[in-house]
Amino acid sequence: MEIFYAIRDKKLFPAQTGVYLIGFKNSDNDKFYIGSSSKNNSKYKSGNGFYNRWINHISDLRKQKHDSNKLQFAYNKYGEENLFFTVLEPCAPEQCIE
Repeated sequence: MEIFYAIRDKKLFPAQTGVYLIGFKNSDNDKFYIGSSSKNNSKYKSGNGFYNRWINHISDLRKQKHDSNKLQFAYNKYGEENLFFTVLEPCAPEQCIE
């Protein structure tokens, strides 16, 4: 069962690392961004790998500085309120790139 997280769902993110998907509700296509969270520690108090990556993406998108031009374009087109994040596969940090 897939669980979709919104920006406000900070306390619901699973506390682990793995592969995730970012997409947009109400978009006119089936395109999405896939990434991995291979570190479970950071400057954020949560110490949550998935949540930390989510916050990094949101921060870059809000500043119009995301590394993925396609994700930035979709964010600008569909808006933050339609953005969602879901965990595809939890795994150990060393397996995230595989």
